[in-house]
Amino acid sequence: NHAREELRQQVAKLAVAGASQILTREVDASAHSKMLDDLAKEL
Repeated sequence: NHAREELRQQVAKLAVAGASQILTREVDASAHSKMLDDLAKEL
């Protein structure tokens, strides 16, 4: 299913983007939690 594959690719891109944000800046627990919440909203 093309739509399913497209969705899978978008989720993978968002996961990589989220991991990159976490790796490229120092975060405390609350900042990390907020970034994960924001990422979840995008999904």
